[in-house]
Amino acid sequence: MPTGPKDYYIHGDYFAYCDSCKFKFHASELRKDWKGLMKCPGCWDARHPMDFQQPPRPSIPLPWTRPNDETPGQFDVNDEQIDGVTYADLGAEDDIPAGTFTSNNNTL
Repeated sequence: MPTGPKDYYIHGDYFAYCDSCKFKFHASELRKDWKGLMKCPGCWDARHPMDFQQPPRPSIPLPWTRPNDETPGQFDVNDEQIDGVTYADLGAEDDIPAGTFTSNNNTL
């Protein structure tokens, strides 16, 4: 087993490997990151501050509301009749008109 500058004895400490770079360190040098991995000081990264952002709290609910019960044929609060006219009720055609296009001077 090769020895190097990190292979010195510390009483009560043991060797461990960094989960990121896989180099050998003393266990007292490794730190747990926010994902639960043990990393050396060079590989350790702090959690991003945006991970701690909270969504805005909901606003205070209204004390009372009215249901939207407007249906076609009834009258609204201004005594105007509510119309239920849709595009299909106006007689719109679904098909493309047949024929050819010619200009006014028949040049086409």
